[in-house]
Amino acid sequence: MKFLSFSLLSILSFTTQACMFPPKGLIEEHNNQFDLLILFSILVAVISLLIRFSHQKSRLWVTALLVLGFGYFPFILFNLDSYGIIGPGGACGRPGMVLIGQICLGGYLVILCYELFKYLKFRRKL
Repeated sequence: MKFLSFSLLSILSFTTQACMFPPKGLIEEHNNQFDLLILFSILVAVISLLIRFSHQKSRLWVTALLVLGFGYFPFILFNLDSYGIIGPGGACGRPGMVLIGQICLGGYLVILCYELFKYLKFRRKL
């Protein structure tokens, strides 16, 4: 049991990180990554809305609610990170912001896949 716990703690110790001073420009790089992720998220959301609009205008509200729903969770995380309630936890830079952008983009990509599936299903019926 001691060997197993020692081995487990040894392996997990390599995955921890902490830094006193972030490398120069890392915070700005994380902010730029966040901006790009949010920009692509908005682009994907607009494409999803346009796909729904092109084949089923009367049900555009479904996609709009999905976009708002998937955007709500990252917005809450962004506010919590801005207020310092959730933070990087000793990591350098602002990896929380990058994670929030990835969550937002991932959610909108799920919506885009759903809309493409519905669009192809609609086109196959014609």
